[in-house]
Amino acid sequence: MELDLSSIVESVFAAVPGVDLDPAERPDRAWYQAPGVAATIALHGVVPTTIVLWCSRPLAEELTAAWREWMVETEPFDGPEAVRDVMRELANLLGGRIKSELGCCGVLGIPAVHTFPTDRFDHACIEPAYSTCWAHEGELMVIGLTSCGATQPG
Repeated sequence: MELDLSSIVESVFAAVPGVDLDPAERPDRAWYQAPGVAATIALHGVVPTTIVLWCSRPLAEELTAAWREWMVETEPFDGPEAVRDVMRELANLLGGRIKSELGCCGVLGIPAVHTFPTDRFDHACIEPAYSTCWAHEGELMVIGLTSCGATQPG
């Protein structure tokens, strides 16, 4: 099955006003060692995979600010935990769309959020086999799958 990850990313982030993403070149392998925030969510099923959403810290904060404007919050929504909450929500949105596009009967796990470079984390397990890169005002975002039964179009 062919999976158009770029189209999925465009549709998910089109719902977040104020953050226009442009396709970007994939940086060298060290992108995830820069200060940033990563959300991972497992898709359990016939072909298990992990969906990775990594953003530079400034872009994660920009997404959080846009989310705050977009959603009507009844409680204060600020600080590092707000960034983690938004990254978890975005991972869930991406995971749901990818699961739907793959047409699989798998189950999405609970998203985990990691901050870099402070978290102790096995970076090898988030290096996507299949990814797409985006930028907003020069800040990078990488969305990828660590393994998947799908192939990249083109």
